[in-house]
Amino acid sequence: MYVYGNMIYSALAIIIALGAFFGYKISKVKMDKKAPVVIAIVSIISVTIATFVIIPMLLLAKDGHQMSLENIQFLYEYDEFRTAILGDYIISLLFTILGISGIIINLHKQIKSGVDEKDIKILKNNDNSAENENSENVVNSEVEAKKQKSSEVKKVILILAVMAIVIGVAIAFNSDSNTKTETISSVEITDTDMKLDFPKELELLTDEEIDAAYGTGASGYYEFIAMNFTGTKSIIGYIFDKTGLEEDISAEEYLKVIFSDLENIEVKEKDISGYSFSYVESDYTYEGEDYTEEYLVHELDNKFICLYVVYPKGEAIDLDEIISKNE
Repeated sequence: MYVYGNMIYSALAIIIALGAFFGYKISKVKMDKKAPVVIAIVSIISVTIATFVIIPMLLLAKDGHQMSLENIQFLYEYDEFRTAILGDYIISLLFTILGISGIIINLHKQIKSGVDEKDIKILKNNDNSAENENSENVVNSEVEAKKQKSSEVKKVILILAVMAIVIGVAIAFNSDSNTKTETISSVEITDTDMKLDFPKELELLTDEEIDAAYGTGASGYYEFIAMNFTGTKSIIGYIFDKTGLEEDISAEEYLKVIFSDLENIEVKEKDISGYSFSYVESDYTYEGEDYTEEYLVHELDNKFICLYVVYPKGEAIDLDEIISKNE
């Protein structure tokens, strides 16, 4: 759940409706039949902006990123984030509807029965103030009350129906999103038997997303890019073709060229799912957070399979669980 970043519960979205009511009263705008409609619209707009704009900005700030529309757009490029934020929006919207439904019904009653603006309350019904003046008024009041009760029942049924439709659409959307994520959770390296199956937290970027994040045409260079929605964990893969080189080089030599600006570089070897990799591992700090990066190279006859892996220090990505041979 992303709504309110675990700072408060989604149920507190009801407060938005209360804020809309008091804001309307403070504004000194005439409290007429339009008031309930205005309060409902303002409440829904407020929870929408809070969920889709303010909350993502707070998440960016929490992770040390700049709060900008560009970064928000980048967040929404991830299916995982879109699905989660939509689910949270539905929950907040439902709580907001629950909050405003009672307020709207009571406002409608009080306005219709002529209660003075300064005496209008959120959950108090004053429409029976004159019911004891004479017996005729009592009878009329009872008839009117039955009519209002019938109207209120219809409103409640309508609200419940809308809620059911919204929930149904949300479930269908989430189902489609989950199916889409499953179908693109693995990748086969071109012209090799190597396959990578990514855990749920790492999502493969589409060609469009890669071009948007790394520049036009970048998708043609990378075999794949997979990362979590905050970008703190990622695996980037590409193939380096050795056929254009004047002299053949080893994986170790290739890594030393890449890290030529580092002193005392140490190239290590390790086996991952039956594949031998030469790799260089180093730590760095970015915006106050410590990260580990691994640059791994698997050597073939005429090319290198290169993997660049980044993760928060101490939270290593298990490549043995990801890399396998494509049977």
